[in-house]
Amino acid sequence: MRVLVTGATGNVGLALLSQLLEKSDVTLVAGVRGVEASLEQFNLLLRMECRHFDFEDASTFDGALEGIDLVFILRPPQISDIPRYFEPLVKKIKDKGITRVVLLSVQGAERSNIIPHRKIEKLILAHQLDYIFLRPSYFMENLITTLLPEIQAKRSEASPCLRVRRSSTGSA
Repeated sequence: MRVLVTGATGNVGLALLSQLLEKSDVTLVAGVRGVEASLEQFNLLLRMECRHFDFEDASTFDGALEGIDLVFILRPPQISDIPRYFEPLVKKIKDKGITRVVLLSVQGAERSNIIPHRKIEKLILAHQLDYIFLRPSYFMENLITTLLPEIQAKRSEASPCLRVRRSSTGSA
């Protein structure tokens, strides 16, 4: 099986690639904007190919999707115009005969038509693709990377259930 992973250079993408590299029946294709830089970042990982892919440039879709069996879609946070960027992508996936898609969505997307992730889910459903919508409540990668300094700095301001109280003797 050949899997195209979008968002391959981010926290979630890197974690996914790391896990999938352990599967002997999976050939990975990382969809990246900068192929050369990504090859250096991935340290020329064996069994993985990098292909030029950019959500904002539909001309990159055709080559990135060539020979792919499953696409993992991770919506970049800066892209919210779903019809402009994702409609051409989902249509190209369907045109290429790719039937399987995994979308990293968000918890509650099924109950809100405003959330961009739900709009992508609807596109996938409308194109009758086999899908998995992953709807996590939060991402551990964010807690241990981007948000860690703030969490550490504001630990004393945390909710009562997260506070550590010390007695006058210094024990918790």
